[in-house]
Amino acid sequence: MADAIKKQALVPYLYYPIFVKLTESEAFNYAKLTQRIG
Repeated sequence: MADAIKKQALVPYLYYPIFVKLTESEAFNYAKLTQRIG
């Protein structure tokens, strides 16, 4: 995140990422959507 803030992709802020587990189908859909948006 420090790198993203340095590159001004994120603003200095308190970020609290929450990691979640995806089901197999959710992971598949996530991968497809990620490819579509680049």
